[in-house]
Amino acid sequence: MSKKTLPRPTPTGPLGHGYCWKTHPNRGVHCTQPIGHEAKGVEHLYPYVRPEIRWR
Repeated sequence: MSKKTLPRPTPTGPLGHGYCWKTHPNRGVHCTQPIGHEAKGVEHLYPYVRPEIRWR
């Protein structure tokens, strides 16, 4: 018999779903990167428009 392991719980942001949700200061869009991306040096990102909106 194999032992089943449960997946690690994903931390949730203020609106849930494990995303950052930080809002762009001028455009009002929210970040869709996973929580903890800032510690890895990754910019905030809103990919649903072209060109993509990125900010620090």
